[in-house]
Amino acid sequence: MEQHDEQTVVTNESGTGIVSDDLLVVSDLRAGYGKKHVVFDVDFHLRRGEIVTIIGHNGAGKTTALKTIFGMLPTLGGTITYSGEDVTTSNCRHNALLGMSYIPAERFVFSDLSVLDNLRLGATHVRSAEERDRLTERVYEMFPLMSERSSQLAGTFSGGQQRMLSLGIALMSNPTLLLLDEPSLGLAPALVAEIFDNVRRLADEEGLTVLLVEQNVKQALRIADRAYVMRSGRIILEETAEEMGRRKDYWDLF
Repeated sequence: MEQHDEQTVVTNESGTGIVSDDLLVVSDLRAGYGKKHVVFDVDFHLRRGEIVTIIGHNGAGKTTALKTIFGMLPTLGGTITYSGEDVTTSNCRHNALLGMSYIPAERFVFSDLSVLDNLRLGATHVRSAEERDRLTERVYEMFPLMSERSSQLAGTFSGGQQRMLSLGIALMSNPTLLLLDEPSLGLAPALVAEIFDNVRRLADEEGLTVLLVEQNVKQALRIADRAYVMRSGRIILEETAEEMGRRKDYWDLF
């Protein structure tokens, strides 16, 4: 995916173009539901090909931040810049066309459609049949069960299998940025490790950039490059995953 190797040109106040490795820059973000603010003055960034995790307890504002970045919720303040473009007021359709893909924490598959039809829906905006076939084969290679049961109705899959399929659907759009919300939720440890390993592989081999919201701190830090801690709607700490992994516990942060 050649777009992953590109650098972003950002224009500063003097009008000079600056080359940046940042794919996503969130500045002073405020977000919530209606007039209720849940996220307050949040700043963070993702470099291209990087996996960044946001960790914190339920209710910290992690999912709200993801939904706002993707355009599912309106911003209440601040700016969101994606690949050099201001997407602060963009909707999710526009952001998806730009290369974002979002996987919610709840199961997100079309239950009454086959596995293959679910995957094809993920590639709606991919015009080339050859590219759609390549993307399908990539998903099948990552998750052989999807190939073995391509004609099975998605609704008959277990929760873990549906989670794998939802990741496959997201990858069928050939995203540049994957917004991944609680992929470990309700899954067996072995399956969690498999999903996380595949995410790390996509970052390493294809330059996929990933923003991972997760409560399974150990698994998240295992594959992440950097980590942010969110508490009560605010980012309170940024460290490398290695630095954060050396902490004895996280309760003082949460």
